[in-house]
Amino acid sequence: MNLLRVFVSVCQTGSFTKASEELDLTQSSVSNAIRRLKKALGNELFTRSGRGIEMTAFGKHFFESVEPSVMSLVNIIGRDDRFEPLTSSRNFIVYALESALPRLQIRLRELLKDSNITVTLKELPSNEEETFDALMREKVDLVLDVMKPHQSSLKSVIVSEDAACCIARIGHPRILGEMTHE
Repeated sequence: MNLLRVFVSVCQTGSFTKASEELDLTQSSVSNAIRRLKKALGNELFTRSGRGIEMTAFGKHFFESVEPSVMSLVNIIGRDDRFEPLTSSRNFIVYALESALPRLQIRLRELLKDSNITVTLKELPSNEEETFDALMREKVDLVLDVMKPHQSSLKSVIVSEDAACCIARIGHPRILGEMTHE
């Protein structure tokens, strides 16, 4: 990847010197990287032209083939995606149990009223596999559930320990008179 990044920079700037400045490398490092790439590809990439360089036909074709992908990766790697709650404007997609959605909406509205953050709440799919697939494919950011996952590729933390309430109708045939913790 580093060799390709150097190659693309040399092509874009038209100069080993300008590429070295752009990449914060020495000119000899740039020359060495181009030499190593040439050896790996088995073809000349540049020819000397006066005091400058020109791409060979192979170099031009190779540049046109790799430049979009290399620059896309450079942009992704160089991007600062740290989440700063006070300055970020981001939408989170959160799966939660249907019964929890109304309370969450009210609480989130209060918490996020002075921020640029939005949260889209969606009902938790009934299929556990679908839920974890959505997490792995980044279709959803967070899942609020009552059970911890067993997958080693997922991280979880207990965020709330609500009291559970057991409810039965009066006169239920298996509950004789009163309900106890037992």
